[in-house]
Amino acid sequence: MIKVWLRDNGKGGNGRDAAVRSFLRFTAIAVVVAAIVIAIGEASRTDDASHDVVPLTTKSDPMAADLARCRDVTAEQLAADDTCRRVWAENRRRFFAPNNKPAEAR
Repeated sequence: MIKVWLRDNGKGGNGRDAAVRSFLRFTAIAVVVAAIVIAIGEASRTDDASHDVVPLTTKSDPMAADLARCRDVTAEQLAADDTCRRVWAENRRRFFAPNNKPAEAR
């Protein structure tokens, strides 16, 4: 009778039950540790816009400032903004020009 009680309460029985319990315990601990690592990583993450890198083309390309401004324009605003439409058209023309050399595009 005591052997049956020990086996049903996890004190006795075969080694497979102990292995399953150990695996489940290890899995639970691993999930908790992973959640803590992710939470710490997200808490230490900063989305500061001052760290954005300005491409080198803004210094040598006169249209770069206009392209940067027009990049944030919505489709509705673009319909009313002739400057952005002209800048994007010129940028497409330069990009797709068949006789452009790679040095000219930059």
